[in-house]
Amino acid sequence: MLSSEYTYKQFNNFIKKYDMNNKMIKLKIAHMIRVMNINKQFAIFQNLDKENIELATIIGLLHDIGRFVQIEKYNTFIDSQSVNHSIAGVELLFKDGYIEYFVEDSKYYYTIEKAISNHNKIEIEDGLDEITLLHSKLIRDADKTDIYEVTLIENLSTVFVGKYNPNAKINSKALEDFYSHRMVNNVNLQTNLDDYIRILAFIYNYYFIEDLKYVKDKNYIIRMYERFLDCFKFNNTETVKELKKATEYANSYINKKEEIPSLISRVK
Repeated sequence: MLSSEYTYKQFNNFIKKYDMNNKMIKLKIAHMIRVMNINKQFAIFQNLDKENIELATIIGLLHDIGRFVQIEKYNTFIDSQSVNHSIAGVELLFKDGYIEYFVEDSKYYYTIEKAISNHNKIEIEDGLDEITLLHSKLIRDADKTDIYEVTLIENLSTVFVGKYNPNAKINSKALEDFYSHRMVNNVNLQTNLDDYIRILAFIYNYYFIEDLKYVKDKNYIIRMYERFLDCFKFNNTETVKELKKATEYANSYINKKEEIPSLISRVK
C-alpha cells in the first residue's frame, strides 16, 4: 500500500543523521517538504485519483534526496562543480537500496525513479509511459515553483549561485535565451544577475496552466524582483533598468498566458 505518511515518517528518521546546524542541510530539507506539499496540490489541480496524489506527494519529498550526498561530499548545490544531484539521488535510492526504506510497494519504483532522474534535465527523456510522464512533469513544475518561494524566504547569497558584483551587467547571452523563451543555459551564468534571469525564465517551462496560475496568484515574479534589489545593490543604472524590463516582461507573459496545452493532450 502506498502511503505518503509512512514515507514522511521514514524521511524524518533518515535526516536525523545530518547536521541541522548546517544551513545548506536545513535549506534543502525545508525545500523538499515544501515541494512535497506543492506537488500534492498540483496533482489535485489535475483531478488525479488518491493513489496518484499519494505518489506525487512522495516524489515531491524524495526528488532532491541526492542533495545530501552532494552537500556531504562537495559542500555545494552547484551540479557542475560536484555531482548531478538527481543522478546521486537515483543511485542512493535504487543502487544503494534506500527506496525500500521509504516506499514498501515496488510497483511504484519505476515511476519514482524516472520522475527523480528527469526533474532537473533540460528535457524529459523519451519513451516514458503516460503515468510516469505525468509525474515527471508535475515534479518539474513543483520544483521550479518552490525555487520562487525560496527566493523570498532564504538568504539570497545562498539561493543565487552567481557571484555578486555591484558593477555587473547582465550577460547578453542570458538575456538572449530569456527573450527567446528558452531556459537560460548554465554556461551563461556569470553573476547573480544572470542567475536571476535564469529563474525568471522558468515560466516558459511550465506544463500546466493551473501551476503557472499558482505562480501568478502568489505574485512571485514581482516579489522576487523587489527582494532581489533590496538585497543586492547595483551601481549601474542601465543594469537595473534591464532587470526591471525583464521582470515586467516575465510578469506580462504570465498575465497574458491563456493556454498551456494540458499534459494529457500532449502525451503520445
